[in-house]
Amino acid sequence: MLDEASLFAVRTCPYIAAPKYLKRLDDKPLQNSGDADQFAVSIHEEVDPDRPPLFVRLMTTGQKLVPSSNGDVLIVPKRPYSRVEFWQHGRLLDFEEGVRLSVESGNGAFSAADVLKISGRR
Repeated sequence: MLDEASLFAVRTCPYIAAPKYLKRLDDKPLQNSGDADQFAVSIHEEVDPDRPPLFVRLMTTGQKLVPSSNGDVLIVPKRPYSRVEFWQHGRLLDFEEGVRLSVESGNGAFSAADVLKISGRR
């Protein structure tokens, strides 16, 4: 996304910025469609349906397109990143707090050193 668009999203999008997000659409059938198997939103199989505890906004110099396991194309940002920010409930977190929350929410999948390496801040 453009810098301004992503900043607007992390500050205002209900899914990203609201402390409580209860209005999921992906499991709701369309009203009056005549087809009970038709849903309002399609979720990609590789996307976690549960909202993460924080969001990362990063600036990069470009991206590359990579095929996914089901034939879709994923957009992968190029490294090194020029900026990495952690956001929670519409609020920019201190970098160290973002790293700490990333590690806590990862359930042992990665360490603070891993997060720092990925973000380019060894």
